[in-house]
Amino acid sequence: MAVDLPYNQAEYACMIRAEAEYQVPALVLAAILKVEGGRNGMASPNTNKTFDYGRTQINTVWVNNFYRWHGVPPAAIAMDSCTAIRAAAYIVQYEYRKTGNFWTAIGNYHSRTPDKHRGYVDKIYKAMVVIAR
Repeated sequence: MAVDLPYNQAEYACMIRAEAEYQVPALVLAAILKVEGGRNGMASPNTNKTFDYGRTQINTVWVNNFYRWHGVPPAAIAMDSCTAIRAAAYIVQYEYRKTGNFWTAIGNYHSRTPDKHRGYVDKIYKAMVVIAR
């Protein structure tokens, strides 16, 4: 059975580099791409008046943090797949350092609200299983 992979060859190379840099498995990053379903230039509105940007649908709060902390302009995350993938890996690693639990870190990537958190972890796990086949 052929799997429709949620990334192209250049994005795969970015995932491998992000895996090495942030110790977040490329398979997790591929699952984030699949679950989030974002596109370059995409800005999806949320009910709390924030937006999710780009391929990895990174929230306004994180986008603003990347700019303040590292000088990464919001447009880079919104428009460039590789920057968005690296930012996603950074967030998962940041949350892992805070919590000490990898699955909690993955859930926190999406939300700290318990129901949304659990649902997201389930989606990521299922996407990983499909992609790994």
